[in-house]
Order: sequence, then C-alpha cells, then structure tokens
Amino acid sequence: MNYSDLSSIVPLGNLNPPAHTFPTDHCYFGLANPATKVPIYAPGNIKLIQINPAQRSVSGVQNGQDFDLDFCIGNDYFLRFGHVSELSPEINSLITSEMNNSCQTYTTGGTAYTHCSQPVNYSVAAGQQIGEAGGQTTVSALDIGLYKTTIGARENAVCPFTFYKKAHWDIIQLKLGNYNLTQKRTIEPKCGEIFLDVTNTAKGIWLKQGQPFYPEDPHIAFINDNVNP
Repeated sequence: MNYSDLSSIVPLGNLNPPAHTFPTDHCYFGLANPATKVPIYAPGNIKLIQINPAQRSVSGVQNGQDFDLDFCIGNDYFLRFGHVSELSPEINSLITSEMNNSCQTYTTGGTAYTHCSQPVNYSVAAGQQIGEAGGQTTVSALDIGLYKTTIGARENAVCPFTFYKKAHWDIIQLKLGNYNLTQKRTIEPKCGEIFLDVTNTAKGIWLKQGQPFYPEDPHIAFINDNVNP
C-alpha cells in the first residue's frame, strides 16, 4: 500500500477479545481514512492460490463483506491479506459458482462469520494491483500475515515483513505501533510476538477444558501488550 494511506502498522500479538483473546498471528495496516477505498499492490512476484469471500452478520443482519487472499511465496511461505474490500477485475473473474459448496459459518464476539473458499492458480507480478482496502464502516485495517509451511496456522506464523527490502523495513519500523501511532513499538522484536507462554507461570494462553481452540471466546490469556511489552 502507499505509505500515505497508512495511519500505522499494528505489530503481531494484538488483542481484541473475545474474538481475538489470543495474540493475533497477523499484523494490521491501519488505514489513514478507513471510509475511503485505497489500492493494494502485490509486494512481489507471488502466486494467488485461494480466494476466501467472507460475510459478517449480527443478529441475522449483514454488516460487512470482504475477502481474504492467500498467496504462496516459493514452496515454503504463504502470505495472507485479510479484509480486502474489493478485488481487482482480473482476480474477481476467477471466482466460480462452485465456491458456494465450500462455505462454513461460525460465531465469535457476537458476530456470525460465513467463509467460503475458491482454489485458484494465478500468478501476480510485483506491483500489480490486486484489490482495494477500506470503504467499510466495520473495518479500519487490512490484515497481513505470513506463515511458514501451512497457511493460517498460528504455530507457523512469522513476521510478515520477513522478505521486505531493508529500505522498506526501515520505514515500516517507524510506523509500528497502535492504530493512531500515538505510541510506537520500540522494543525488539519490533514486529511483535505471539508465542508468549512461560512454563510454570501464569503467563500465556489458558484454554477452557472441553472447548475447542477456536473460536477464542471461552478462553483467556495473560500476555504482554503488543505495542508496549
């Protein structure tokens, strides 16, 4: 994204309970003007492997719709952009009616989410526009996550700026902080952390017995703040 379109970049480990009771495995591109759509560009020569349309509703009333886009980087890393509000015409044309057979619905934080998926095989060139972010009243950021080996698995999450050139990383570090950048992350690792459990202490994620790991609503966590640890 253009740096002028960003208010901040929120580090790994953000909390937003109950939906995000655990430290988040992705960063956020906070939008300078969330009401206005802004372009998203491919950060490198990558391959789009899945389009995931998502709808949100509260008490049966729809209050949002956007997309997750999954890419592969070589054979070992996977990149995910979340809350893409609009797809480029080229990517949108890849969606077929078969996608409707792969939808799942779950509820977290009082909101029902319906996620579908469309496997694709589409090469994207560095700098190519892949969609837009913003323009939604319920979303103020674009998610960005990087995973090793398996897409979306938090145990494989790493800093999403791992492969950015140093010149860009130097700028990104200056924007790492809370949503309005009134507080910056100055402590290493500046990209944030999500693996914070400490054996034989209260620190870390606590799971309610008999409940699945996801959704996160029934659980609790005692962890560091992701901006000021």
